[in-house]
Amino acid sequence: MKPTKIRRDIQSRHARSTGDVPRIGRVTRVRDADGPTKSLRWTRQGSRRHGGASSHVATRRHAVLLWSLVLVVVTTVLLGGFVWYWLKTRGAIPLAEAPEIRPGTERVVSKFPSPSENEALSLVKNALEIRDPALVETHFRMGGADAAEIIGFLGKSAERDGKLERTDWLGSMDTADLLIEGVLLSYQGSKQPVERIAFLVPDEKGVWKVDFDGFARASRPSWQDLLAERAERAQVRVFLARDSYFNGPFHDESQWHCFAMVSPETKEIFPEDETLLRGYCKVGSPQAGALTQMFVGENLSSRATLEIRRVEGANHRQFEITRVLAAEWVIAPRAFDERFD
Repeated sequence: MKPTKIRRDIQSRHARSTGDVPRIGRVTRVRDADGPTKSLRWTRQGSRRHGGASSHVATRRHAVLLWSLVLVVVTTVLLGGFVWYWLKTRGAIPLAEAPEIRPGTERVVSKFPSPSENEALSLVKNALEIRDPALVETHFRMGGADAAEIIGFLGKSAERDGKLERTDWLGSMDTADLLIEGVLLSYQGSKQPVERIAFLVPDEKGVWKVDFDGFARASRPSWQDLLAERAERAQVRVFLARDSYFNGPFHDESQWHCFAMVSPETKEIFPEDETLLRGYCKVGSPQAGALTQMFVGENLSSRATLEIRRVEGANHRQFEITRVLAAEWVIAPRAFDERFD
């Protein structure tokens, strides 16, 4: 499953519509029994007979067309009503159930100007070339990492991700209360292409820096420790999509929301067909409100930073979502689920 694309598909029908000419197959033409001479005769009496027949046929044809039009109109109205009802009852998230956006989630305009495309690409390039621990803090928003961890991660870039092939400016990726500029980095990869996003965030002085945890897709503790059951809970960065797999301690779908979770960092731990994890949050909880807000409208998948924990009786790929820290891989000063307390 490709990291940056998660994302959650009509049956043709051929039938004769009302008013169409019936398909009765090939019709054999029959010669007039009296021969061609008599069949071509034309008399006044014959003309009147044929004229009366033509009038009758025209009347019937008009009646058929009129009833066809009526049926088309009625069918269109019924179909329209059916589609409206289906959309209302089967839509991804009914408007009545969408959580209210609380005060304070509106974006606050920053006093710092955003970098241009060339400036953003240059900032990322310079940050990735850092090998001096003393320069790390001037180029990176360090988060939970220290200078040694960041230098170590950068030094193993070619071994881990392969050769950097291209960089693409993504522009603004702002969240509710955090300004973000994005740059997509595409690496060759040893088995398949690898993509990372360098998230640029301004500090309190307006200096734009790369958010290291978001770029590294960091988990604390590591996925290795969590999946080996050496840790009970962890802060993770995943792709999320709605799901409907309920069993074990999460069997009651009236009590739980289910989400599919994928982390690019688990590919070296799980076989390719087992990289799909599942997270559950309790119905009515702040976490449910936060995640529901993330999937309002046409959003089918989303990046998110979560806190998850193991639950007794669950299988090794099932976790409870205890916090929704951010609706992105960059954490703002205020956790996202606090808006739904």
